[in-house]
Amino acid sequence: METKLLRIAELAKADPKMKFTSLAHLLNEQSLIQCLHELPNKKATGVNGTTKEQYGNSTFLD
Repeated sequence: METKLLRIAELAKADPKMKFTSLAHLLNEQSLIQCLHELPNKKATGVNGTTKEQYGNSTFLD
């Protein structure tokens, strides 16, 4: 996942006017779990009010 994100960052930096049509293919259960574990515990809630703890208790992560 990190490699893909780094490549996207490189492309965006090289051409700030570049438009990405979709990044949805990067979102899967494995990448979401990885991001959850990398997120510091003291971060603010998400835009929908979900905390890291609540997200970690989601059924899809079981």
